[in-house]
Amino acid sequence: MFTFQTMETQMNKMNQKIIFLLGIPFLMLASCAQTSVSDAQAAYCQELANLELAIVNFQGLSADSTVKDLKQAQEQVRSAFTAVKQAASNLEDAKVEQLEQSQQNLEKAVNDVPDDSTLAAALKSVSNQVGSVSKARQELFSSANCPAQ
Repeated sequence: MFTFQTMETQMNKMNQKIIFLLGIPFLMLASCAQTSVSDAQAAYCQELANLELAIVNFQGLSADSTVKDLKQAQEQVRSAFTAVKQAASNLEDAKVEQLEQSQQNLEKAVNDVPDDSTLAAALKSVSNQVGSVSKARQELFSSANCPAQ
């Protein structure tokens, strides 16, 4: 014989199963969100490392380099910074304002180099800005707890 109590017990079991089944997608989303945060962090650290390579390339310019080399090195720094900024947009706590300001100051200094300037004079006029970009990048790299390069 079927009683009301048996029916109620079956309904409770069914509700528990439904709740469990509905909870699975939320658990999966939560685990994906955690993975995407760590992926975003890894991408951010990689872009900061790429920026360091562009800075090292810039700092490697010498008296044998040309003004064209100087402008190409600046373009590499700008491009690498843009990638850092894009990667930072996927993280809540990445603050790139100081790096952005340093990069803009470097770009302005390179653009202000007169065409008839010697490269030695040009490098001297932009060296402080390159150092500022490097310092700001290192601070971000350290604060993001990126793995050592």
